[in-house]
Amino acid sequence: MLRGAVQTCVLVLVLVLVCVSALGEVEWRGDQEEHTHQHRHLLQKKVKAKKPPSPPPSPPATGGGGKAVRNKKSPPPAPSPSPSPPSPGPPAPVPTGGSGVTLDGSGCPDAQAALDLHNSYRAAHGGVPALQWDAALAADAQAYAEVLAGLGCTLIHATQPPGFSATRFGENLYMSAGYPRTPLTCAPGITSWYNEVSYYKFTSTPYTDSYSTGRVVGHFTQIVWRATSRLGCGMASASYSFPGFPAPGQCKVVVCRYRQAGNVVGDSNYFQNVLPKA
Repeated sequence: MLRGAVQTCVLVLVLVLVCVSALGEVEWRGDQEEHTHQHRHLLQKKVKAKKPPSPPPSPPATGGGGKAVRNKKSPPPAPSPSPSPPSPGPPAPVPTGGSGVTLDGSGCPDAQAALDLHNSYRAAHGGVPALQWDAALAADAQAYAEVLAGLGCTLIHATQPPGFSATRFGENLYMSAGYPRTPLTCAPGITSWYNEVSYYKFTSTPYTDSYSTGRVVGHFTQIVWRATSRLGCGMASASYSFPGFPAPGQCKVVVCRYRQAGNVVGDSNYFQNVLPKA
C-alpha cells in the first residue's frame, strides 16, 4: 500500500519559491508486494506579479553577474577571493572535501558536502551507518534532475519498477527559484528535508502518530533510515519566469536517490529504522 507522494511549497520573500517532494511508502502485506503509485500531478507555480525592480548597484562578481536571491535555508555566500598576484603562480590544489567537491555521476558542485551532510544527520540519530556514494545512482539522479528542469522545475517522482524489488530506490526532490538567479548547490535541499524532524513523533507507534498529524516527514525519515546504505544526488537548473519582471529568473531541481529504499509502511519499520537523537 502506498502513501502518496506529498509536495509542499513555500514562497520566500516573493522572489524565492521552494518546493519539496518525497516518494511514498511501500508496504509488505503477506506475500503481496504492493508498489508505490507515482505522484503525477504537476506543481502549479503561481507567483504574484510585482513591479520590475529598479536596477541594483553593481555588486562584486559572483560568477554570473547580479545579486542572487537566496532562500532562508541557503548557507551564506563564501567571501570573495583575493585578487590574483601580478605574476602567475602554481595552480591551486584540487580540494579533497567540503562544499567545492563534486563526485562521480553528480551535477552537484557540492556533492561531497551533500554526502557529508547526510552522514552527519545520520550520526546524530543513534549512530546509524554512514551512507556510501553510489556513482550509478547519482548518474540516474542527475539525468532525472535534467528531465525535471526541462519541465520548468516541476516535481514529479520517477516511475519505479513494479513490486518490492532490489532495483527500487527512495527519492527526495527539492526545487527552488530565484531572481535573477538561485544558488546552484545541493546542500540547501538536504537541510530543508531534514528540518521535518520537528514534526516526527518518536513514539512506540511512530508511523501512525507522525502521519496522523498531516505533516510531511518522509524526506527526513529517508535521510536517517537505518537500512539505507547508498546515496546518489544530482542537480540541474533552467530559466524561470517571474510575472512582471523584465527578464527570466532561474530555478533548480535537486534529486537524491537512496538504496535500500526507506519509508516502508508500518509502525515497526519506522520504530526500527528512524531512531531518536542520541
